[in-house]
Amino acid sequence: MTINVAPSTSALALGKQGENLARAFAFDISKWVEEFGDGTAVLLHQRKGDAAPYPCTITQGDGVATWAVTSADNAVAGKGKAELQYVVDDVVVKSHTFTTVTLAGLEEAGEAPDPETGWVAELLESVKATVKETIAENLTDGDGVSY
Repeated sequence: MTINVAPSTSALALGKQGENLARAFAFDISKWVEEFGDGTAVLLHQRKGDAAPYPCTITQGDGVATWAVTSADNAVAGKGKAELQYVVDDVVVKSHTFTTVTLAGLEEAGEAPDPETGWVAELLESVKATVKETIAENLTDGDGVSY
């Protein structure tokens, strides 16, 4: 899913931890190209807890820079920051700083639990006890003598 980023956008919802290439953000850089000429767009992302931002892989063409979010980009849940830059020789133009949001995801799947653990085991023990009581009651005559 590609999301066109409006100039007024303040936050980019990157998705959930572990998602890879499920979401992309398209930035219109045509005005920068028109004003400053052909250059290179760079997107820097700083995840929650990172000491410094890192450059993300983006594609560029027809006045649009597109960031396809990878599992590395959303590996850490929480709020981070991103900034789009456009570089032409010595000229550097920067967008406003976006807040990035990554939602927590489940860890990788482990082994399935034994079906007779937890509440299932308790239920089975309760059923066994009830069955034993019922059998014991039905094997006793009215005088309390067991058969």
